[in-house]
Amino acid sequence: MPAPLEKQAYIKNELPYELLKALYNNSRLSLRDLAKQHGVSHHVVSSLLKRMEKDYGIVYTLELDENKLGFANGRIVTIKFKNKPDIEVIKEKLINDPFVQDLYLADGDFDLIMYVSGITEEEFKVWQWHVREYFNKYMPLLRTSTLTTEYVGFMPLRNKAIMNSPNLSEFEKKVLTILNENSREKISEIAKKVKVKDLDKVIYVIKKLRERGIIKRFTTITTKPGKSIIQAFGATINPSDNHLNYVINFYNEVVKEEKHQATSDYILITDTIGYFDIFYIGNFNRGEDAEKRGAEMYKKIFAEELLVIEKAIITDILAGYLPQHIDTFEEWKKKAQL
Repeated sequence: MPAPLEKQAYIKNELPYELLKALYNNSRLSLRDLAKQHGVSHHVVSSLLKRMEKDYGIVYTLELDENKLGFANGRIVTIKFKNKPDIEVIKEKLINDPFVQDLYLADGDFDLIMYVSGITEEEFKVWQWHVREYFNKYMPLLRTSTLTTEYVGFMPLRNKAIMNSPNLSEFEKKVLTILNENSREKISEIAKKVKVKDLDKVIYVIKKLRERGIIKRFTTITTKPGKSIIQAFGATINPSDNHLNYVINFYNEVVKEEKHQATSDYILITDTIGYFDIFYIGNFNRGEDAEKRGAEMYKKIFAEELLVIEKAIITDILAGYLPQHIDTFEEWKKKAQL
């Protein structure tokens, strides 16, 4: 007997996006748990998820705590070149750099955006100097902003950072790197890859990594959201007595996004210390959406406080991922006490 028309419409129009939200918050939910949560059969979830994995390029990964791994807070590093180098010059220096977790080409107020992590304060001083030396003839203007509070999204880490952690045993590193590549990997498969027969040992290690706060979330990233404009911008402000009201106004505008999207319009909102006070990454369907809901919207709302705003369109991902996901924005509301 066919499902009622309302249920068929829900499965077609609503369920894909509900599953993406659920998997962003916990990618280790079983198919049966997902089915139960959403009032559909295990087979419906299984079939739909297989199609979504292909269509949306879903990557199952981890949100990790860099401090608990033994590193300083991660940094957004932007570079604007006076003379832009060839892309191969950029790749040669940065694509395999163990501290560069995510690397994006951009067009606008900066030419490169990097997320630099897995590094101590002293190591960063040396690293940034060497980067400036390497690109010396291209006259790079390097800006650094250290992440403090992430309200929306997170910046993904590559396995090299995990392997360099001073706070993990070799066995923990092996388990964590497997989960970072596929956070839905079955316990039995993890055990095979780390060459142990005792499944309880793997379960225990994962449990301890969670309890220690190293694994913040088993999560997902959508690599093919179907949006064509990715805008990054940072702002420096002179805070006023009305600052919280401006934040609330901005929040209210951000959450007015269209339904039935594979990712939210805003995929990263984070406070920073350094050149910028806050940094954003948004992805939009059209150029006019970016103009209406991106940096220009921020500029209008925070006009009284704004000192500096710099923006660029991300044109290519050279390393790592963009943190594209569907967000409920509840964490932002809670952390900012809105």
